[in-house]
Amino acid sequence: MKSRNTFRVLKRSVEAALEVLSNGTASIASFPESGFTTCILLIALKVLEARGQLDRLESIEPILNLSNTFELVCKLYNATNSACPPELQIKTEPEQNKHIGPALKHLEVNSPEVWLDDFTIGYAYQFLSMAGRKSAQANIQTANKELSKGDLIAFTQLYTPSWVVDFLLANSLLPQTNTSADLPSYCSWMLSNGLNGAREVKDLGVLDPACGAGNFLVRALDLMINIYKNEGRSADQSVNLAQAYNIHGADIDHAALWITGLSLLIKSFQYSDKPPDSHFKLSFAASPGSDNLLGSLSREFPEHHMLNRSYAVVLMNPPYIGRKLMSRQLKSALKDNYPNSHNDICAAFIERALELLSDGGRLGAITQASILTLPSYGDLRKLILTDFKLVACADAGSGVFPLQGGDKVNSAMVLIENSKPTSADKANFFDLRSAQNKADLLMEQCKLVKQAQPGAYCSHQQSIFLEEHESAIKYGCPSLILSLSRQVPCLADVADIRQGLATTNNEKFVKQLDAVDSDLIGSTWMPYVKGAGGDRWFSPVKYVVKWANNGQEIKEAVSTAYPYLKGNTKWVVKNEQYYFRSGLCFSFVNTGNLAVRKLPEGCIFDVGASAVFANDKSDEDFLLAYLNSSLIAGIATSINPTINFQVGDIKRLPMFPFNQEQKNELSEIAQNCCTLTEQLHALKIHDLVVAGNISETDQLKRRVKIQTAISALEQRNNELVLSAFSTNFGLTVDQRASVLLWLESKPSKK
Repeated sequence: MKSRNTFRVLKRSVEAALEVLSNGTASIASFPESGFTTCILLIALKVLEARGQLDRLESIEPILNLSNTFELVCKLYNATNSACPPELQIKTEPEQNKHIGPALKHLEVNSPEVWLDDFTIGYAYQFLSMAGRKSAQANIQTANKELSKGDLIAFTQLYTPSWVVDFLLANSLLPQTNTSADLPSYCSWMLSNGLNGAREVKDLGVLDPACGAGNFLVRALDLMINIYKNEGRSADQSVNLAQAYNIHGADIDHAALWITGLSLLIKSFQYSDKPPDSHFKLSFAASPGSDNLLGSLSREFPEHHMLNRSYAVVLMNPPYIGRKLMSRQLKSALKDNYPNSHNDICAAFIERALELLSDGGRLGAITQASILTLPSYGDLRKLILTDFKLVACADAGSGVFPLQGGDKVNSAMVLIENSKPTSADKANFFDLRSAQNKADLLMEQCKLVKQAQPGAYCSHQQSIFLEEHESAIKYGCPSLILSLSRQVPCLADVADIRQGLATTNNEKFVKQLDAVDSDLIGSTWMPYVKGAGGDRWFSPVKYVVKWANNGQEIKEAVSTAYPYLKGNTKWVVKNEQYYFRSGLCFSFVNTGNLAVRKLPEGCIFDVGASAVFANDKSDEDFLLAYLNSSLIAGIATSINPTINFQVGDIKRLPMFPFNQEQKNELSEIAQNCCTLTEQLHALKIHDLVVAGNISETDQLKRRVKIQTAISALEQRNNELVLSAFSTNFGLTVDQRASVLLWLESKPSKK
């Protein structure tokens, strides 16, 4: 799929077809109860028609009309899946079959790329499942949830875009072949420096243990057919060999499995006039006696089951469900079976996939980007970095899945080889988070890696990450900085970093400053510092919090909301002994760089504006300048590349050495920046213009002048910190240049 417009075309087509099939009585919202099979097979017919492949069905029976053609697709599918369980057999719906002809005409014909795309049928299924996904989200987000198999399927149903499939496939399967010519264009995404031809083609088993609608498997089938053809096999032979030996898929979703089979069948028609001789190797992922929630994660399959053998390649887009959204039953099952990876289903899938790799085999997976740095994944990272070879990682950020809105899903693509790492091995890392066209940037950088040319990617020996806290893969930091950071104290050694107050009910206990009688401020209501996004140096206090009798009402509300605390409210009303002290604070949520500013005396701070209190009060302004420097901002982002800065992240920031003269100059810069930023906040154009104190033009000029002065001070601040860092560690000219290049190219968090 090339764009969101293509998705819109497909969605309109599905809606139009459904309306005809149901005689106007059904919508996508009610679709699971009305005509699922018919609508999906209608899409399949359109794909066959657009590709000129309807004549392929003539090898079974003559085509008399569209209804018969529809029946033939059903017969053909079932015939080529004879070994599949009954649930995978297509069951036609005669009442709706008579509408096939009219419905087919309603499918849009002006967008041929929709019907030529390998993933169209799978995405149609995802559209039809949207109502179920919304319902599953509501169920999963309730307390005391009971997570059904249906909820699990619907909630995690995000199918993989083609460029992600192509990148992972080309760098997991192709490096193990001896083929280099006449392959589909996506195979130009080669990352390895040459092909090593390590295996016989029949030994290149490919498994997707969470195959969904089969996006990985359809592309893998295409690639394997071409590889067989390059060996001199006929097209028919190539199709049958690929089906018999190479393509394997498992899932807990019966509907998705037969859609996978349908997509594989249509792909095979691209090369052969005849249907494959052997059945598709697709399996319902349920071990005997299980409740199916673990699916492919179970290790108790029969001896000859496809999930009880090893593979040269495992490709997957595993489901993402964090521990907070799991049912008690699923939490318990994961903790028992995957003690090192139980905090998210995707982590457990990665551990399981590594177990399914044969020696030298490769895993290609798109998963949560937090797996790279979040402490809860530390044990899994240590396993990977110690026992496997990390080949590459593309940190893609948000926006990878076209049907998933917002920034809820931050993704990373990882390639891992089942080989013992050596000191000479380096992993390549690609930062795509801020790229508008992630696919093009990744292709460009992969080509540079293959040609051994410099680019915006970075390479690290994976062993260096084992020395980081929780084995965090801080790929964005130069190895030099990682090494030097481990030689110095951390911020927690020179300051207290504390999380603030959570009221449990901001609507009741927090008001804007101008919404409260000024006589009550300082007694009933206290100034309250909340998160301020990217504001640095200074931000006005805009809120107050109800704190009469030392917050008695808030503490009572906390005790009511969390009875298991038994009145011990300090777990929510945190660090009360630090309230009203002056210091520094930083924004918990921030899509840009680390933003630190003054915390005025006499205020309470909240979780979104956690605070830093210097052990030596005279160092406060120096720390403010230091933490707002580009060097420390870069390191902070490498510690936690998500939009959040946790207290634990800030505690681990390195404290590089500075002499007193350097500290004094940085302190002066911080003071000047605070003064100017406060002036900037005080300039309210509307109020001053109305009052007649200053013209709007003069006001704008004044703002620009102040902003220019702040920018100059910030640039000087960055130069001083980098210069002191370079001088105190004796960096060479080349080393300093490499650090400067990293800082200039480092994107903001996204």
